[in-house]
Amino acid sequence: MEEFKSANRTEDVLTWNSELAMSLILIDVFLGIYIVIGVLGNVMIIYIYNVRLNIKIDDRIFILALAAVDIVVCITGPAFSLTRNILPVAFYGNITCKILWFFTKAMNAVSVELVLVIGVERYLKICRPFGMQMNNKAKILVLVLSVIICFVGHAPIFWFYDQIPVLNIQRNISGSRCGRIHSTDNSLSETGYFYLLIIFVLAVGTLGLIIFLYVLIGRRIYRRIQRNRNRSISKQSSEPDPASEAISTTENDNYSSKEANSGHKSVGASSNMSGKSRRRKSSSSVSVRNWRQKHRYSLMFLLIAGTCVVTYTPTLIVNLAVNLDSEEFWNYTSPNLRQFYLYLFQVYIVNHVVNPFIYGYFDSAFRTEMKKLLCKK
Repeated sequence: MEEFKSANRTEDVLTWNSELAMSLILIDVFLGIYIVIGVLGNVMIIYIYNVRLNIKIDDRIFILALAAVDIVVCITGPAFSLTRNILPVAFYGNITCKILWFFTKAMNAVSVELVLVIGVERYLKICRPFGMQMNNKAKILVLVLSVIICFVGHAPIFWFYDQIPVLNIQRNISGSRCGRIHSTDNSLSETGYFYLLIIFVLAVGTLGLIIFLYVLIGRRIYRRIQRNRNRSISKQSSEPDPASEAISTTENDNYSSKEANSGHKSVGASSNMSGKSRRRKSSSSVSVRNWRQKHRYSLMFLLIAGTCVVTYTPTLIVNLAVNLDSEEFWNYTSPNLRQFYLYLFQVYIVNHVVNPFIYGYFDSAFRTEMKKLLCKK
């Protein structure tokens, strides 16, 4: 009799799990797209920048490192989220749960730290060009230290995440979820929440520092572009004005000659002035394009940093404000709101998917090589 009840309860849990999993299928579609586009795009980044393009090694180090980290995150992040979406209340495996949480969060932290390191390197190069700079050995050392720090800093996850019970109050059944531990011992729950709060503060501080650095970088690049544009315009304005010379040579002509030719001279002067104006604008546009090309890597990393901040912020807020592993969330939250919260929690993955598009926008050489690969028969 007890075995029959147990079998029925297991079947009820699986039915509940299927209902919840079906309500999250739209998010699963996005996660599948993230995996395909993110992995393929970042593999192309590594191949093109490492094989097809001849760029300096100091610019290539961070591009390749960021792409490698993005590949790992685009596999582990969506795959883990898919697993939790497919098995929201039927996940079994303590060790597996701990390892997946640890590796996913540690790699996310490595990615953000890498964006910060790139920001520091770009700040030194753009804003302090005559000061101390990062050489290739220093860059590699900083990358290694960032990985070590992030992995060590997330080690407490093994204590605070596990296979946890989730009760269905209406059906009186208990499922199992991979999430944050809610022990009857309040001290463990409070410690886990305090740990999350520390991680949240450090993450916000890191994102804030990224914003600060890239604002300084962007402002310096903008000022240089404006200064170069003004110099170009000033240089153009110092050249002789053909229209003025034409008018001065006719001042001694008689009145009737002026009268007869006034219309023609007016049109000629206007035409010369228009041509000169066009030359100024053209020269200014070329100057701006040259500066954009010169600083394309800084502008590229600036947009990558902005995307990182925009996509990671909702994830941090939801992770702190909403307990996605609680019984209240899985019993009383409406399906649409539940899906919305889970999407925000997973939206950080977009940051690792869009980088190939950012490279393609700023780097024409990369864009050309990508077209060749995609159109290759």
